[in-house]
Amino acid sequence: GNRAGSAMASQEQGVQLRAVGFCGVDDSVAPELLACVSARYPWVEWGVLLRQEKAGEPRFASQGWLQRLATVNQDDTMRLAAHLCSSHCEAVLAGDGSDLRRLHAEIGFRRFQINATKANNVDSAAVNAATCDRVRQVMLSLPERREQKTK
Repeated sequence: GNRAGSAMASQEQGVQLRAVGFCGVDDSVAPELLACVSARYPWVEWGVLLRQEKAGEPRFASQGWLQRLATVNQDDTMRLAAHLCSSHCEAVLAGDGSDLRRLHAEIGFRRFQINATKANNVDSAAVNAATCDRVRQVMLSLPERREQKTK
């Protein structure tokens, strides 16, 4: 009856998600599979942990895997987030956006997460307004969408 209809209506009015992130995709999963999931569920975001000294280990993508991901995402339809660790994180906090521009242009990362933790060689007590200004400038240096490659 009426009560069941009310419960269903309230479920349909639940939280409107923009994205759901799955972090730690690595060499153990084919980028082609991720693309299939993305095609069916465009709100899925794939978080890729980037740390040079751990590349290729579980949860950390290798350079070869990132190149495969770039090929699979040539049409720029996948939601990709680069989770910046260690030297990647330190570079952005220092105002160096060269890695981010390359990751955005070559692979299609649209979101960057800065993992500014002790485990990633960052003294969070040293993060201040100047640090935030540098990060903001790095982000502003990125185009909103990457340029499409000609085939």
